[in-house]
Amino acid sequence: MVFPFWSEEADAQIHCADEWADYAPASIALDEFAQDWLAGMDEDDVLVGTNWDADLSGVEIEPMELAEELGYEVEESDEADETD
Repeated sequence: MVFPFWSEEADAQIHCADEWADYAPASIALDEFAQDWLAGMDEDDVLVGTNWDADLSGVEIEPMELAEELGYEVEESDEADETD
């Protein structure tokens, strides 16, 4: 699964049509995106789609890889290492 994000509202707005007509772009602070969203997406094993074009074509990247590219150090979940 891939969740798309855009760096410009106008680019995101293009996709608010047809089955997504009821949706509207919303801003997320970069710190919140990097530290909360990307960490959660990593835990959920979801990819990030960045700045897709009108045809929904673009980059798909692992959340922690994007966090590093943005200059953030986000701790990865230790769930896989935990034992009962």
